[in-house]
Amino acid sequence: MFSTRQIGTQNELKVQSYLEKSGWRVIAKNLRTPFAEIDLLVQKHEKIRIIEVKTRKIDDPTRPPIGRLQFERLKWAAKWVRSRFPGKCYSARLVMVTSRGMIERNLPLHYDDC
Repeated sequence: MFSTRQIGTQNELKVQSYLEKSGWRVIAKNLRTPFAEIDLLVQKHEKIRIIEVKTRKIDDPTRPPIGRLQFERLKWAAKWVRSRFPGKCYSARLVMVTSRGMIERNLPLHYDDC
């Protein structure tokens, strides 16, 4: 039996592989900012994307994928990342890995300017 952490790590690797096959280059994994840890920071041309990976047994549209506090921390982390890569285009995505596969959603961090 795998631990929750091991399953999460496996799913982050699946998402990383998917993104790399789609032309994204990983800049950082598990990037610790003063505000939150970013699972994946990827780049494609002038676009930088913040990726938050969540594992769910099923896709339940009534259950928020991340809590309000984590969302606020990710907003500050996105601002921190943006200050380190000036002149780039930014967006954020939440990738949920479920028993049905991967579901990608926008994370409206107010920095989505692509």
